This record gives sequence, C-alpha cells and structure tokens, in this order.
Amino acid sequence: MQRLFRLLGPSRSFRSLLIAALGDDLAKGVATFLLPVATVSLTTSPVHVAAVTVCLTLPWLLVGPLAGLIVDRADRRRLLIGAELVRFAALCLLTAFLAGGWATLPLLYATALVLGVTETLIEPALVAIVPGVTPRGWLEHANARIVGGRTVMDSVAQPVSGALASLGLAIAAAAAAFGFALAGGGYRQMRGRFDQRRADHRAPTRPARDRLREIRGDIAGGLGAILASEPLRTITMASAVINGCWAAWWSVWALYALAPGPVGLSPFGLGVLLTAGTVSTLAGAALALPVQRRFGRRWAIGINILGNAALFGITAMTSAVWPIALALLLGDFGAPGWAVAANTWQQRNVREDLRGRVASAYRVLGFGAKAIGAAAGGVIAAQVGIPALYALCAVVTLATLVPFFRYVTEAAMGESFRRGHTNDTIGPQ
Repeated sequence: MQRLFRLLGPSRSFRSLLIAALGDDLAKGVATFLLPVATVSLTTSPVHVAAVTVCLTLPWLLVGPLAGLIVDRADRRRLLIGAELVRFAALCLLTAFLAGGWATLPLLYATALVLGVTETLIEPALVAIVPGVTPRGWLEHANARIVGGRTVMDSVAQPVSGALASLGLAIAAAAAAFGFALAGGGYRQMRGRFDQRRADHRAPTRPARDRLREIRGDIAGGLGAILASEPLRTITMASAVINGCWAAWWSVWALYALAPGPVGLSPFGLGVLLTAGTVSTLAGAALALPVQRRFGRRWAIGINILGNAALFGITAMTSAVWPIALALLLGDFGAPGWAVAANTWQQRNVREDLRGRVASAYRVLGFGAKAIGAAAGGVIAAQVGIPALYALCAVVTLATLVPFFRYVTEAAMGESFRRGHTNDTIGPQ
C-alpha cells in the first residue's frame, strides 16, 4: 500500500487532488458522451447536434478571461469544490427530466453550458494549484500522472458511457452526477493554503473606476504573458487551430457514426470504437516523458499535430470501422505529451499570482476555438457534407506545421525550461 501511495504522488494533498481530478474527468466523459447521444434522439439536424458542442465550449470565449482572474484571487480549493457541486446539481436535474421523458433541446443545451462554464474554472485552477501540493523538481512527474490518470479515465469513460446509455440515458446522467459529487469530496480532503489574493485586491476604499481598470489590466496580464513568449505564443495558436478543427469533427461525429449514419454503430458500439482512441492516449501518457527525453520537448507538440491531421484525413476518406479505429489511434496518441509539455512550461515559467490567468488565457484561445469550430462544423457539414468538412480540418491542421517548424525550436523550448529554474519568471514584477 505504501508503494502505491508513493506511485500516486509525494503528498496526501497531491494524491487527493489526483483522485478528485480523475473522478471529475470520468464523470465529465460520461456527460459529454451522453449529451450528443440524447440530442440525436431528438433531432437529426447537423446544426442542432453541433450546438451541444458549441454550448460546451462557448464559455471559454465568454467568461474564460474572467475565470482566470477568479482563479488567481479565490481560494482554489473552495473554487474546485463549488464547481463540482454546481455540476452535480445540473446532472441531477437532467437525470430527473430524462427519467420522466421530459428532456428537450434547450435543457440539453443548458446542461452543456453549465459544464462549459464550470470547466473554465476547473481547468486553470488544476494547473495553478499543482505547484502548491508538489515539490518543484517533481512537476513534470506530477503533470504526467495527472494527464496519464485522466487518460485512463477517458479510456474507461467511453465503453462505460456506451453501456450506461444502452441501459438508459437517465442512468448515464445519474452516474455522471455521482462522479461529480465524489470529485468534490476529493478536493475537500486537500490541506494547505490555496488563496493567492494580495492585500491590495481587498482594499475597500478605492473608486469603482480604479478597481475596474485594475481588473481589466489583471485579465489582460495572462494574454500579455503568452504574447511575450515566442514558443508559448506559437503553441497557443496551434492549439486554437487544432482544437477548432477537432470540435468541428466532433460536433457532427454522432450523426456520422451512429446508425443510420454512414458508420452505422449503436451507442455501445460507438463507445467501444472511441476506446481505441483513449487506449492510444493512455499509451501517449505513459510515453510522454520518454518521448520528450528521446526526441525533445518540441516533438511532444509536433507529434500531436501530425496525429490529428491523420485522424481528420482518414475519417474524411472512409466510413469503415477498422480504418477509423486506426485514425483514432493516431489522432489521440500525442495529446498527453502536448499537455505535459505545455502545463509544465507554464508552471515553471509563470509567476505564482499570474499562473491562473495565463492558464486561463491559454485555454480561452485554445479551447475557445472549439466553440467557433463546432458552430462552423455544423454549418459546413449541412452545406457540403461531413466527409468534406473532415478533409478541410485535415488541411488546416497540417498548415500549423509552418509556424511550428519556424518558432517552436528545441533551443527555444530548452532555454525557457532552463530559465524556469531561476527567479526570472514571466509576468510584471
């Protein structure tokens, strides 16, 4: 048992954080599988089905920058607990409506919005809180365990989601609600001080205009830190393009894969098929650090670009199950290496009280593009068909290799990481 604890992490608080994050990821996987399946049961319109993905991702554009500021000013532990409780309540409501046969498209969209808004708080809070429960020299290992563990949950979520949806959509929603409750309980077990607010943020006597100006400046600080770093700026822009293409691909995937679509799968069959991708992601998580040591941190990013282009291109050319399974294997392998490299870069190079805003700005640009991509995907698929949409995604993804080869050099990444071991961190002093 002691050996297992050492494997999970160096402290009780980190182990609690890890287990809670994994529980949340499993519950979120079930919920995000459930929502488009429930939508397809109500409509076959590509635009209406894609709207679920839009609602899941649009909050990054609408409230993402403010969420980063909240993460830097609030108690991050309490923030995580509160977000999980909101998710739990939303899924309980959805469970009741699905069980009664009263579910509607507006209800599904509202649930997706709740998940999206809470994600804008949870994701940057997780990145920002890790250094508070982890020794600095162990950050890469901590991020590898979080990314790898969440990958395991993704691999479990797909077949579990398919099986639960086959039993009943209300059962799947109830299982997701239970998972969010467990995640909130896990975060509650963490110990330490997680409130990063400075005293001047709490001063009550300043004029409202000055406070508003400060808030705008603080929000802009995260984006400014990204723009000041050439490697991070390029990685963020590539993330935006690839995430937008992925959202366009996913937004109509249920129509393409579920019967009577071209692939012709049942919900359970779809869950099994998606497991191919999550198993590949698990392998990518296990090999993330060896890949960095063998090929360099640069190619932790580059492999994911090539894999996503292959995913989009193969699904554009065929609706046969086995080639699509291969596409998922190729497309999902590089995601963990990208996440480990990008998160560790931020944690080592960004000042503590700016870390939440940088993590949020990174996701506003990267994840916010999902909302645009999902909306565009539904419209383009309705006009020219799903295969043509997927081919366009492949071409656009390959185009990101041009700035990648120019700006994301191993020398630049290495210099940034060496600087991360000093006090010369990003952010105004």
